[in-house]
Amino acid sequence: ITLSGEVIAGGGQPMETLPDQYGPRVPILQPGRYRFKLPADTAKIYEPIPEAFEAVMGTDEKAKVGCMMMVFDSADPLMIVQSPQGTRDGEAFQTRVTNIKRFRNKEHTVLASDLDYLLRILGEMIIPNVNAAYITALSKYGGKEFSADVEATWTCSDKRDIYAILPGTEQVQQIMGVKGTGKTYRADTDVHRNEEGQYPEEIDVVVQGTDPATQQPVTYTAIVRAFNNLTRFYE
Repeated sequence: ITLSGEVIAGGGQPMETLPDQYGPRVPILQPGRYRFKLPADTAKIYEPIPEAFEAVMGTDEKAKVGCMMMVFDSADPLMIVQSPQGTRDGEAFQTRVTNIKRFRNKEHTVLASDLDYLLRILGEMIIPNVNAAYITALSKYGGKEFSADVEATWTCSDKRDIYAILPGTEQVQQIMGVKGTGKTYRADTDVHRNEEGQYPEEIDVVVQGTDPATQQPVTYTAIVRAFNNLTRFYE
């Protein structure tokens, strides 16, 4: 076999320059109230958060603390038991719930985390005082059901390279070295339902950047995908 000695485009570049790969996208959950079922084994779905920034009582400051989160991933997702109009019943839902505390009232006198509220509706009487106690408490509720409000947000991250429509084309490409605006867009406040009554999977965000090839200023149209969060928890 005779192989061409022609230089291949992109050859010789570090592997970390390759953009991320993404599998088939699961449509976002439309905002509303859903009922979920926890995985059967909740004793193994935790990850530490070594440096979380948590609100401090009596101040407007945030302190760096060690926290943890429940990770509902493809191996151990939440299962949707009931959804608005039954459109997503029986589907798996991946998300994370943390014990990072934040103020829950206007007076800034109540600090609580999403995991605190989840534990309360599951039946716990005492708020855990260390990370290990959260794991112990939550491990008792495998397979239990709860309800929660699902919200959708669109964040144009200022920590990651954007995916944008190339100027003058319809192609979407990761623009190396060009970060997002850092702004988060919220349903109803910033993003509205379409004619079918649905919130969009993606929105366009204008980002000012520099063309990596010419180093000239360029206005990009970044593609920002929606992200679901659990907000309020109910029995």
